[in-house]
Amino acid sequence: MNIQVADQKRFFSILSTTSTDQTRKIAQTRFPKKSLNLLTLFFVLLLATGCGGNSSTSTPSPTPTPTPTPTASNGHFRALKSVTATHSLATIRLYDTSAPTSSMTYARSSETVTLLADGRVLVAGGSNDATGTYTAEVFDPSTETFSLLDSTMSWGRIHHCAVTLPDNRVVLVGGWAMTWLPVLSLDLPPTVDVFDPTTNTFSAQVLSGPLPDSTGATPPQCFLLSGNRAFFYSDQSGLMILDTNTWQTRALPWSAGARPVSSSVTQTPDGKVWIIGGDNPTNCTSTSDIVRFDPETESLSTVGQLLVARESAGILPFPDNSVEVYGGTNTSPLDGGCYSPPISSIERIDSAGNASKIGDLPLPKAIFTPVMLQNGKSLQVGGTDSNGYADDTQYVFDETTYISGDTGNMVEERLSYGITPLTTGRVFIVGGNNHYGVQSNTAEIFEPDASLYVLMPKTTVAPGEFMQLSAESATSGDVTWTANYGTITTTGGYTAPSENPNGAADPVTTVQDEVTATLSTGAEAVAPITIQFPASTSP
Repeated sequence: MNIQVADQKRFFSILSTTSTDQTRKIAQTRFPKKSLNLLTLFFVLLLATGCGGNSSTSTPSPTPTPTPTPTASNGHFRALKSVTATHSLATIRLYDTSAPTSSMTYARSSETVTLLADGRVLVAGGSNDATGTYTAEVFDPSTETFSLLDSTMSWGRIHHCAVTLPDNRVVLVGGWAMTWLPVLSLDLPPTVDVFDPTTNTFSAQVLSGPLPDSTGATPPQCFLLSGNRAFFYSDQSGLMILDTNTWQTRALPWSAGARPVSSSVTQTPDGKVWIIGGDNPTNCTSTSDIVRFDPETESLSTVGQLLVARESAGILPFPDNSVEVYGGTNTSPLDGGCYSPPISSIERIDSAGNASKIGDLPLPKAIFTPVMLQNGKSLQVGGTDSNGYADDTQYVFDETTYISGDTGNMVEERLSYGITPLTTGRVFIVGGNNHYGVQSNTAEIFEPDASLYVLMPKTTVAPGEFMQLSAESATSGDVTWTANYGTITTTGGYTAPSENPNGAADPVTTVQDEVTATLSTGAEAVAPITIQFPASTSP
């Protein structure tokens, strides 16, 4: 039985979510562009070894701050609390009266994790159980429990992406079900699934146009654009635009040289999407290209170069429309295959595309998702270590002093996990694989050990909407409140601006505000609030 190149990529990606530790190496064998016997492919995958490569000779600027002695004072992960479910399930699960649990019903990896506007978390798909791929569970941070939703998706999704619409519904795009093995029925159904948090139900929308194919080593990325458009990017499909009014897709050409895979992708507050680094699959070499997508003109441009070419790096956007990339791997050809040693450097890319090295992680790390904490530090957890195996380390990087710290280990090692900051300032991480490829149904909470948190009842507000914030502090003292765009009272009463602070001509309808709480001791906590303006305010 033979499978073609597109099927080979999908076969490798599926196996990579459930493989043994031998196939957890960061590198991937690049296959010739011809059909390959399935049995041969299986043994190639089983014997796959690490990739790695080039290092830049550019002189970093500015000179990076040395990494300090690891410390455990920056935070820690803990297991979920043990709770007795005595609360009403009306706001969690409409049609099932069974009690929620402190772990998921299904073990999941390559699932999507979406923070809902009401503070709950939607965990969708990603199970290697045929039924579980169709399901989703809701995590309630107030009780730290999961509830399996009665409503299911139209088909099983793993390795997909999620985007939140202005009305707070969540659209799940791409992916595939594990149920195709071993039949190798690879047809993608022409649908997206839309989750409505007010009813806790899914509805399917039929797509017209090319289908978003999520095959590849890296999960696809989705972002909301102005005009009810959604940006979709994957290793297989490349760049696509989804109109969420008509559910029509359009494929856009890649006009920035050879299109890489395993790139790091994020969206800055100005609405632009950055596609940084990656691997050229034709020559097994990492790229240093910094590519930016302008949603107003729907055009791509190469705006700069990394100091060190890298793929599978962590990435974060910042309020000034700059971007940081953390670690990753640097791939180059070796003896007819690929060699890909991990790297630890951190580069800051300003809004114009200029890169400079600003520091290092305590140890190399790849295939992970960083998040920002309220104490001004970024958190990098899990992923793969320097040997390419699933990792349980957690690092923090001070975004002001550019100093890294090792905060110890997670409760479990996790790769292909889901992660999101919560409205309490803490961080939720769930599912994933260990280095044996075994999926987890557990979750854990990161406690930043900060002296101050900002607690928000929701994360997304409408123009002019009021929301009462509060502060949780480990020490006594008065709290002073400030906001970048909205108004806020001395007691934490926040009102979003009624008009777009960037001007009516700004095509971006989603504006990121920041609220800062400051203790008399000088301790600060910074909480993000998304203001969703109607698309009609944009051209």
